Amino acid sequence: MTYAAGELAVKFKDWREQSVALRFPDAVAFRWEDEAAPPTGVRDDTSYEVVDSAWIAELRSAGTPSQALHHYMLCFNAAGLLHVVSARLLVAASPER
Repeated sequence: MTYAAGELAVKFKDWREQSVALRFPDAVAFRWEDEAAPPTGVRDDTSYEVVDSAWIAELRSAGTPSQALHHYMLCFNAAGLLHVVSARLLVAASPER
């Protein structure tokens, strides 16, 4: 995972051992929860968009620009959760590492 000039890049191998590359070119905030359990009713091996996100509301009240934002939650099984607030998410096949 790298972050520079407002862009978060995440690379990982999925359950099929295929490389995946995600880019959040307009990342406003992100956080990692180590070994966190996802909320009730959420699978720990997939990704979600958090609708009516309290985190986005908090960021807006702190003065974050009023662009359209999305709260993405990526679940990595028992490893943890990655939360990202960004205007966009771009997915691409990643070359082998």
